[in-house]
Amino acid sequence: MSVSPHDETGLPAPDTQATDATIFENTSKNMESAHTVFHPEPQGTSSVTTGARTPIAAPSGLSSGLAQSGSGSNVTQTTPNQKRGEIVPPVVPGIQIGKELGKGGMGVVYEAVHERYGKVAVKVLHTTDERVVRYFQAECRIVGRIDHAAIVPVLETFVTDRGNHGCVMELVRGATLEDLVDRGEVPTTRAVAVVASAARAPAAAHDAGLGHRGLVGTPRYMAPEQAQAFPTSPATDVWALGVVLYELLTGRPPFDSNQLSALICAIVADAPLAPRSLNPAIGPETETIVLRCLEKSPDARFASAGALAAELEKVVSGTKGDALAPVILNRLGDSSGEKLVRIDPKPDRDEAPVHYRYEWELDSSPEQLWPLVSDTEKFNRAIGLPAVQFSDAPDGKGGVVRTGRMKRLGLEIEWVEHPYEWLAPERQSVLRVYSKGPLAALWSEVNLVPRAGGGTSLVHELWSVPRGFLGRIVSFVELRMRAKANMGPVYEKFDEKARLRKESDAELEGSRYPLAKPEQLSAEAEALLVAGLAAIRSSGRSWARLVPLLEAELREALDTDAATLRPYALARRWKAERLEVLKLCFEAMRKKLLEIGWYLICPVCRVPASAVESLASLRQKSHCRACDLSYDNDFARSVELVFKPSAKIRPIPLATYCLGGPGNARHVVLQQEIEPGETRALSVSLPSGSYRFMARGVRQVVNFEVIEGGVVHAAEVAVEDGALQLVPALVGAGRLELKVRNASVRRRVVRLERAAWRQDILTALEACGHPELRELAPAFGTAEPLSLTQATFLAAALREGASQLAKKSFRDIFSEVVETSGGAVAPREPAFAAFPDPSRAVEAAFELHSRAKKHEELAREGLHVSVHAGPAVAVFLEGRADYQGAAPTIAVSLLDGSHPGEIATTHMVLGGRGVSSLVGTRETRVQKRRLGPEGYLSVVYLGPGPSGRLPSAGEKT
Repeated sequence: MSVSPHDETGLPAPDTQATDATIFENTSKNMESAHTVFHPEPQGTSSVTTGARTPIAAPSGLSSGLAQSGSGSNVTQTTPNQKRGEIVPPVVPGIQIGKELGKGGMGVVYEAVHERYGKVAVKVLHTTDERVVRYFQAECRIVGRIDHAAIVPVLETFVTDRGNHGCVMELVRGATLEDLVDRGEVPTTRAVAVVASAARAPAAAHDAGLGHRGLVGTPRYMAPEQAQAFPTSPATDVWALGVVLYELLTGRPPFDSNQLSALICAIVADAPLAPRSLNPAIGPETETIVLRCLEKSPDARFASAGALAAELEKVVSGTKGDALAPVILNRLGDSSGEKLVRIDPKPDRDEAPVHYRYEWELDSSPEQLWPLVSDTEKFNRAIGLPAVQFSDAPDGKGGVVRTGRMKRLGLEIEWVEHPYEWLAPERQSVLRVYSKGPLAALWSEVNLVPRAGGGTSLVHELWSVPRGFLGRIVSFVELRMRAKANMGPVYEKFDEKARLRKESDAELEGSRYPLAKPEQLSAEAEALLVAGLAAIRSSGRSWARLVPLLEAELREALDTDAATLRPYALARRWKAERLEVLKLCFEAMRKKLLEIGWYLICPVCRVPASAVESLASLRQKSHCRACDLSYDNDFARSVELVFKPSAKIRPIPLATYCLGGPGNARHVVLQQEIEPGETRALSVSLPSGSYRFMARGVRQVVNFEVIEGGVVHAAEVAVEDGALQLVPALVGAGRLELKVRNASVRRRVVRLERAAWRQDILTALEACGHPELRELAPAFGTAEPLSLTQATFLAAALREGASQLAKKSFRDIFSEVVETSGGAVAPREPAFAAFPDPSRAVEAAFELHSRAKKHEELAREGLHVSVHAGPAVAVFLEGRADYQGAAPTIAVSLLDGSHPGEIATTHMVLGGRGVSSLVGTRETRVQKRRLGPEGYLSVVYLGPGPSGRLPSAGEKT
């Protein structure tokens, strides 16, 4: 890799798309006022003018007003005689320019009167940059040759008195898409006809040879391939048209967020809510077309805008379904083949004839007890309840019904389990409505009430509705006699365990307690275990303290815990180094004591939705039945490596108990099920940090911050059909008084959760950086490319002409530093690695410089290091993961222009959690680098600290 100063004139090809988040955000701001004009219905009399939210019909930068960054004279510059705030339009011979119609990053559109054409629209470029002008002139020539009713013709071009280029277009008046949406849902046939006609515009443009650059007007219309810097195609226009049709039909976009990063993640990873769940007047054929337009893969969409137009025209003409056909089933997209489950109204707990209340006085605090009490799955097992089989099915209203089944007292028992409700660390409850068994309904609620002098009053209450004489007997025997006898020892054991450790340890160790012993190992399993442990002890590594702890896990952990041995969670509990515990697990795998599995974590509920035994069987998409959601497997976040005992030592059966309990969602602070029209007042204690509020069946997520010293301690949330509103978005740490109002027509499950992803997950990205895994795992590598919605990439290179010996020494140091920092080395030049978060990558960059300065030969060669973050795609080459996309490419390009000893990075990295404390106050310089006509990237070069050197990772400056 040759490192040389950055050449500001070396721009990418004109159709190169800069997808860096900062570039896109700046560009999209300029786009939002751009105007596009088109004729949607050639046979009719009305026209539609698309505005800020509407990239419907323009073929490219010229007619659509797509923003292009550039410098030069501005057509609205102030003259000496101009009053403050007054805009003086440019002067063009033969054209009388009037009021401004719209403004974008590329230019301004005016209403004007032409001496030959009469009333026209005039567009004037902001910039005199030669490259932009060449684009503009070429597109004017091509658009001028297109004869299509849905594309505004270019009548002529000109140059203003200030040297700015412009063009004259036909003036078309009408309503904007925003106007139509604001009026409510557009009649289905009208919406389909509008988009069918609009789709003919890009088709005609493509046929005329106009290069594709997409129909994006604001970020919400961007296709997944654009968000990930993949090549665009006519199918990219199909996506944008599908977004427009979805919005016309439902009154809302399929993906929306106040934050650009969250919007991009939704576009790349989330499935859109089925249009018919929002507007029952949409016919099934129309919905199928819309959802096909919004397929993540371009190959799965219509091949072109013309093909889409043909299908929509069939709907309008009645030859393909009925656009006004009534909705038969309202559900999320992946439920079409499943049987619907009807959910009945909730029974009234106050009318339950049986009620028992039990209370225990415990010495531990509610915060210490909560991790233990909230683990309902293990609690039920500890008090002697049998295993439960759960299944999930759609309810036909955008929700999911969970059905539980078990055998008890020789009876087949079946029930619908309502979502657990909890308020950590104070209260949890659940309702079960039975279809089979001696009970009709059962409520269970646990309250943890802090005592004034310390300790907790734990109150557990049970309500039941018996079914006949047998039900009354069962209620008395099970709830009156056995429940208290069984629960008392368990709660007392909780109290004992909580007293033996600090409160900070409770969260880490909450799920590990010997309430029920696993079955004793067979003689063969015992022999294998003893021999394997002895082999590990004699392997030469210093694992003397850790081997007994691993043995205890293999012998004593409950099945549900042993099936998911997370090495980083073990490291925190054992108070050991992460890498050392991971190496021990690999060694135990080599000695046939452990096996691995890959868990696929749902991005919504954040619990494993499914599992695969090898990466080779992993596909791009998974489905969470609990959320009724299909999602892309994110290589950097949602694909997790776990260990479990070898089948020859402990064959662990798959059995679940309380799948939806709070113990399985420790990041969720609050979850409640709220009826339509209900307003619920809640009080919750929140430490400082980032949080998000969400509702099942509502795709929008509301983010808010809790800060120390904040004066506001109350907030209100409104849940509407398809939308959430939370005021304010910034509150003070401590007790928050929260009002939640369900203004929708459906029962909603709402939840408040910490925004930070779990820290004890060993992701596939990090795991694949360890050579032991490639050695031990059969069929290593994925069959399909996997997305990374966000990852951090580090590139490093010695100066050009460095000796081979120096290069080899550096490669060894690079691999060691990356592995220690939790990254994964990729098989490419220059040295390149991926990290799950920015702070680890920055730590590794510091350490590389520190190690290089201590190495005599490397110190002479001059080391260049760069770090950049963004979305990418993981692919496997000869058993090793490599990464493709804009973010990896930008990371490597940042090496050019950096000085030896610096770290070239971007604000996408510097804004990451924990990075500011690492960077401190060291010297920096900032350079604006241009990445094509779409925008600029600000590069920050971190220099040496006050002592003239870059400090080691974590060293204060």
